[in-house]
Amino acid sequence: MLSVFIKEQKRYSQDDLKNLFKCSEEKIVHYINILKEYSIIRTVKKNNKQKDITDLVEEDIEISVSQKFNDDYYYIFKYVGITIVENMVLKIYPKYIDSTDEPIKELKQILSVLEKYNSKEQIIKIFNNSEDNNYSFNYLALLLFFINDYYDNDLYSNDINITEENGNGEINWDRTINDGFSIIKGNKPYYLNYYTNKRISNNLDYFRQLHAWIISMCSKELKNADLLYLFNIEEIELSNYNLDDFGDIDYILYRIENELDKQFNTRKIYLLKAMYAYISKKGNFDNISYFSTYGTANFNLVWEEVIAVIFDNQLYSPLYKLNIENNNYTKDDEKKLIDLIEKPIWKLNNTSSFLADTLKPDTITFQDNIMYIYDAKYYKLLIKNNKIINQPGIESITKQYLYHLAYKKFIEKHNITKVENYFVLPIENKNLSNHFNVSLEMMNELDLPSIEVIFIEASVAFDHYLKNKIYAIKNK
Repeated sequence: MLSVFIKEQKRYSQDDLKNLFKCSEEKIVHYINILKEYSIIRTVKKNNKQKDITDLVEEDIEISVSQKFNDDYYYIFKYVGITIVENMVLKIYPKYIDSTDEPIKELKQILSVLEKYNSKEQIIKIFNNSEDNNYSFNYLALLLFFINDYYDNDLYSNDINITEENGNGEINWDRTINDGFSIIKGNKPYYLNYYTNKRISNNLDYFRQLHAWIISMCSKELKNADLLYLFNIEEIELSNYNLDDFGDIDYILYRIENELDKQFNTRKIYLLKAMYAYISKKGNFDNISYFSTYGTANFNLVWEEVIAVIFDNQLYSPLYKLNIENNNYTKDDEKKLIDLIEKPIWKLNNTSSFLADTLKPDTITFQDNIMYIYDAKYYKLLIKNNKIINQPGIESITKQYLYHLAYKKFIEKHNITKVENYFVLPIENKNLSNHFNVSLEMMNELDLPSIEVIFIEASVAFDHYLKNKIYAIKNK
């Protein structure tokens, strides 16, 4: 199995990919078509402009599918995480990483961030959705579910009741009276021995043994795919059985169905369904039609979440909790900071209606009576011929100014001494001598300061996010 590192949004030619994947022209076209179907790859025409861009502009994307080898296009991976296509493991890392072509440590941290980011979702993503709304089995997601569930809950367990003589459990008086020997003293029986009830885990239970075999197989397959370290998993060996030892496939599925009918425990139901999917698919990483993913095509949303957490976003905090002057709000006031932003009003003749949607800043926080407005931007700014390229566009700039204006009355009411407005971008390391900001001259007339750009070392931001630590504003 071949395992390769891919840089997100780097411009690759078909020839680049053919060499990277160590395959024929026919095979690389096959891989590209599969990756395009599941929106992992985008295609743009080759030109000098595209060569320097690190972000993907929607109107530049070619929607035609490659049917033959053609080196007139760039192929761009719009994804961060792990993608497995047939017998190829693609480790796709973020675009801001430049120091190495094999960022193992960095990608390991990013996968932990993705796990936390996705932890709110309780559903196993067993299926991938393609652009054509076709679905394929997401085998990798299932393997990770089994491993993580095992770490959290141990093996599947069906307890059995046993009776012990002079044990530590609850006394079984019926058996003690009927089968025990007693001494009568003062018209009271005294039992020299007594029987107790005890519940123990049945280590020979069919489903416990089957679960142990599945966990061992999951670990083995992740090891063969060179993914154990990236997912921070130790190799697990719990079983020496073969699948045939549990019966043929139909018999195993029949046993699982019967067990499902008996169970009411939520965790056991999820686990049994996952075991059914694993056995029924009999998938593995060498399967000729195999495709699986673990990651996101929208890493910008992950970056937004990271910034919101480490900067202690107060946008959705009740007003009475804000650390501001003249805070006369009470717990009875249910309004949050986000609720103060005006909603657009549409009028038809004399009838007015409010739009539910309005401006939504990424992150707002307060310190020392200063209001900080942060907009997390997943861009990679570059300087070429003494000019900035790949910067946020006019829509981002105007919205950031509008966030300031949206709170103008609130700022005046609470004597906010200063408002600082920032674009927050990830960077691989903090060794950056250039200072960036952006302004619109018309906004100067409204006494709105320029929007500053701050770069945060991504690994530091992710470390704070994983530990739920606040990133000190002074570090900017």
